[in-house]
Amino acid sequence: MIYPLILAVIGFATMLSGIWEQAISTIIVGVVMQVVGWIWFLIAWRKEKQKGQK
Repeated sequence: MIYPLILAVIGFATMLSGIWEQAISTIIVGVVMQVVGWIWFLIAWRKEKQKGQK
């Protein structure tokens, strides 16, 4: 579950870099990376939660 969080943090840094450079494409890449990272994290977290209940 650490990889999705790393991806979200890198996405956040990329978004901030895009804001600093004022490059909309870099901002969009950063936002997409964050969204994918958080969705991946939630899916992994739910799988682990269901394993614990069984």
